[in-house]
Amino acid sequence: TMQDQRADINQQIQELRTIISLQGDAPLASVGCPHTCGLCCGTLGSRLGLRGLHWAAVGLPLPSGCLVTLPCSPASPRVCFQMAREKLQNDVFDRVNVCNMLLYELRQRDRALEELQRQLHSLQWPHGGFNPASSQLSQESQEPSLMQMIRQLENNIEKTLMKVRTGQKVTTLYLAVRDVLKKELAHLPLRLNVLDRMVEVYQGELKGMELMALDAFKATDTAKVRPRPRTPLPGARAHGDPAWTALGSQAIDSSCNQV
Repeated sequence: TMQDQRADINQQIQELRTIISLQGDAPLASVGCPHTCGLCCGTLGSRLGLRGLHWAAVGLPLPSGCLVTLPCSPASPRVCFQMAREKLQNDVFDRVNVCNMLLYELRQRDRALEELQRQLHSLQWPHGGFNPASSQLSQESQEPSLMQMIRQLENNIEKTLMKVRTGQKVTTLYLAVRDVLKKELAHLPLRLNVLDRMVEVYQGELKGMELMALDAFKATDTAKVRPRPRTPLPGARAHGDPAWTALGSQAIDSSCNQV
């Protein structure tokens, strides 16, 4: 995390400060022996390693002056020590610059994080900054509206479930009607065949009726063409008819009696 990185950087700065303070005591340790310079450099390197300065975490290699002794002659031990000291100072200054750069980046990231947190708080509470008391009051004031929203959501869920059940019933009814229509459709060819035969029978009967009507028309036409027999006259009918004869004799007898 950011706090752990900051603690590591502070620890590294303290270790670098201790190394710089040790540089003042280094000439006393190098007097009297031509090999003291190499021993001092090795001691500083071991102290750097023992104090837990993690150079790999910074991203730079460990300075070679702290690991390898410089060649020095018995005539010039002070020159050798000065070279080692300058090399160590350069390495320390480089590491201090790296630490400063990391601290600067850390501060920049802290500022960016604070800005993002402010933006988040402004989005969560648009009418003001973050305040625990105000947030608690706002939560208490928002509880009725939240309960109302929950009830509204429950009602919407119930309505949706009712619609789903209605849709399931409609689907079941539709499937049943479809099955019935399929069965009816399977029987339709037989019914069509029966109707076709009935149509053929009706057509035959119609033709027979047409022939009968044609014969009747022909008979009426022939009857109209034949001559009619003559009807007898009334006098002839009276002379020939016995009823008329009886009536005539009765009339004659009645006229004689009157005379």
